[in-house]
Amino acid sequence: MLIALLALAISAVVYLAVNRGDGNDDATSTATQEQIDQELGKLQQAFQTAMQEKQDLSRLAAQAQAFTEKYTDNQAGYVLLAQTRMGLKQWDQSYTAWKNALKIDDQGFELCKMDGFCAAKLGNNDRAL
Repeated sequence: MLIALLALAISAVVYLAVNRGDGNDDATSTATQEQIDQELGKLQQAFQTAMQEKQDLSRLAAQAQAFTEKYTDNQAGYVLLAQTRMGLKQWDQSYTAWKNALKIDDQGFELCKMDGFCAAKLGNNDRAL
């Protein structure tokens, strides 16, 4: 079950690698999109490595949280945060991150599916459907 869950999460990362968030907040205006993409890319690579090597995700979750606080309109950052929280089985925090990602763009099927999964884990069956 966990492997299937992680495969879905990684597919969301792949989806977002093509459709990266283009934040417009103050932090984004001082950093170029290339710099933001590089910073996010390092975090995504660390996530993939951590999952493959079954490492603790606590530190990476804190880094992803900091990234989303800095770049509040970056959908891929919220997806990464949601994935790290899922890996830690912090369903409520993961659900919040998925909701934030969907607020930026609610058209991604994989995002909706993962949001629903976390909602179901929290017993919010109406939202899970």
